[in-house]
Amino acid sequence: MKYFLAILCSLPLLPTTAQIEKESRSIALPPTEVVEQFHAALQSGDEKIILELLAEDVLIYESGGAERSREEYAGHHLHMDIKFMKNMIREVISQKVEETAMTTLVFTESRTHGTFKNKDYNLLGKETVVLKQIEDGWKITHLHWSSMPEGK
Repeated sequence: MKYFLAILCSLPLLPTTAQIEKESRSIALPPTEVVEQFHAALQSGDEKIILELLAEDVLIYESGGAERSREEYAGHHLHMDIKFMKNMIREVISQKVEETAMTTLVFTESRTHGTFKNKDYNLLGKETVVLKQIEDGWKITHLHWSSMPEGK
């Protein structure tokens, strides 16, 4: 009986499955895989993963605008970005990575195409992602997106 109570009392100290998944997602992944997982989550609509991969003070530049925190992004463009990307196919054309001990820069050129709100899109995109190594692992601290119609 003593052993049962000792085990029972220690249960709240054990990490939950969600905590283990979150830790393994951000700590175990190299920076380029964090970026890949971010894009996969945008396309699948997994808001929880998207927000976990962003630093609280992330700075996002998109279409001339700026969002200065994870909370601001979640309250503004995130839902529209998800709706748009769920209807698109994104292909990476080229990617360059620059790493230091605590910061990684990922520069990506991509082609995105699909139909959204009855409009066909065929875009060439440029993306800069800055990731920093913090206590929770690699987090996206800055995103800069720009795109233009292919062929223009």
